[in-house]
Amino acid sequence: MIRHAAPRRGFTMIELLVVIAIIAILAGLLVVVIGKVSRTAKTAETAADIGQIASAISTYKSKMNVGYIPSCGAGGTGGGLFRLRSLYAGNEPEAVYLKQVWPQLPGCTGVKGESTGLPDADLDCNQTLVFFLTGGDVTEFQGFSTNRTNPFTKVAVGSTESRIGPFLTFKANRYAPGTAVTGADKRFSSLLDTFGSPFAYFAFNPYVNTYKAPHPTTGAYTVDQGFAFNGTTVMPYILNNKYLEPKGFQIISAGDNGKDDQTTPGTFGFGSGGTAWTPGAGEYAEGMRGADDIANFNGNGKLITQN
Repeated sequence: MIRHAAPRRGFTMIELLVVIAIIAILAGLLVVVIGKVSRTAKTAETAADIGQIASAISTYKSKMNVGYIPSCGAGGTGGGLFRLRSLYAGNEPEAVYLKQVWPQLPGCTGVKGESTGLPDADLDCNQTLVFFLTGGDVTEFQGFSTNRTNPFTKVAVGSTESRIGPFLTFKANRYAPGTAVTGADKRFSSLLDTFGSPFAYFAFNPYVNTYKAPHPTTGAYTVDQGFAFNGTTVMPYILNNKYLEPKGFQIISAGDNGKDDQTTPGTFGFGSGGTAWTPGAGEYAEGMRGADDIANFNGNGKLITQN
């Protein structure tokens, strides 16, 4: 007697659909978890980068024997751009600062025929920071020459010349030419955070305690500062009529929502800073554009919680 094996029972269509649905749900949860882990890692890396920048500023100040790296020059609308010039009249804040760093630099007193060796260019606060910490695009991030009368020369091929700096070194993909700031020279690079947006940087004169006026004899580096990006002008953060100024400067990242890739208006980019910083409310409420900003002057990094 021949026995026939019982036919194997296959999956029904409903069972297959249920399995597919379960796999899709698990995959969706995995994507969410991976996304959160990635954002957390980038946030931690950005906070570490801010610490590295702060350390580089400290080293620069010590090496160059100056009190700060400026984030703007003569002030005015558009963010107070720092004006590099081949020849200064001699009374501009930029000329005064450059002479503090390089006392033998020509072209800062309006003497005809002299030249600083710099191109005529206007830099926003981020570009200005990059310029002084790296040598900027003028020297291809190779620091400054030890030639005190011409510190902005490039390294010659085969040269063994020692250089001053660079004080800050990041991978090439962390720099991008130009920014969104109106009037900034696109030839000069900005430093990007790990999320791909430029840092905002504000410097403060050590003699100024409030935001209302600059020191009468040391220039106007503390007023009319602003950094425009993705439709928001970020202003220096102020609390109780005083700048939040650890060691004299603020560095701010727009965080994960820095890029203009959000669908809800008002939820991407920087918080506006200034006196409008209300931790946990308004644009600093959970899910809003300022909540995930990262700075060097807040205890836990993010600006949603007051220092």
